[in-house]
Amino acid sequence: MTGVLENLPEALKQHLEALLALENKIVETREQREAKIDRIAETERAELEESLRRLARSLHGALTHRRRTAAAGRVDSGQTMRRNMRFDGVPFVPVTVRRAEDRPRLVVLADVSLSVRATSRFTLNLVHGLQDLFTQVRSFAFVARVAETTDLFRDHPTERALGLIFGGDVIDVDANSDYGSVFGEFLAEHASAVTRRTTVVVLGDGRNNANDPNLAAFEEITRRARETIWLTPEPRYSWGLGSCDLPVYAEYCDRVRVVRDLRGLEHTAVELASASVGR
Repeated sequence: MTGVLENLPEALKQHLEALLALENKIVETREQREAKIDRIAETERAELEESLRRLARSLHGALTHRRRTAAAGRVDSGQTMRRNMRFDGVPFVPVTVRRAEDRPRLVVLADVSLSVRATSRFTLNLVHGLQDLFTQVRSFAFVARVAETTDLFRDHPTERALGLIFGGDVIDVDANSDYGSVFGEFLAEHASAVTRRTTVVVLGDGRNNANDPNLAAFEEITRRARETIWLTPEPRYSWGLGSCDLPVYAEYCDRVRVVRDLRGLEHTAVELASASVGR
């Protein structure tokens, strides 16, 4: 016992040093893990922005009355005469012009119901990103009712905006989805938001809980718009299962694509951008 007691201070010191080293290692590991998560988040945000830029390039605005000089198009007699006047008309070079295209305007309708809760955070980050990229965007969140979120995403950082939406400060997120009522309400209260210069983007699974799909309202929205794109997290094989009305809504859309994460968005953005170049 005498030997043990004599060595006790040194043993306690070594034990405390070992505990301190272990604690430092745990803290260091946690900090590395958190830093890695932050880097991944930043990387994902950059990839999201790049995918949205690709998607943006695939969208077209409406033709305006403004005309610009182009390699091919309609001959502008006035510009042709003025340009060739200094040469006394020899040589004669015609000036061709084409109608300019306005910047696309977006209206985004995002489903934030329980049925898409697994992907709705990604969806709303997508909405926030679209508002950052486009100067003319109006965004709306919906479940059984619809509420405009344009100012919310403009005035708050992403996480704060998401917290307000999922916290029930904007709409009742625990209600059952009712796409038919939402489209009817949107048309009644926000019809002026959609014109021939507007691209409408719907983000949702189309699960309507056996409610009236109100196809007349959705058809009117798409008729008013220049283009309607529907992005859904549901794989195509499940569209006809349960109370999903996406197949009937799809008939009125110009494009319907499956997007549930960043990889799906990147694939869709590349596909749409390639199709746009090929037009």
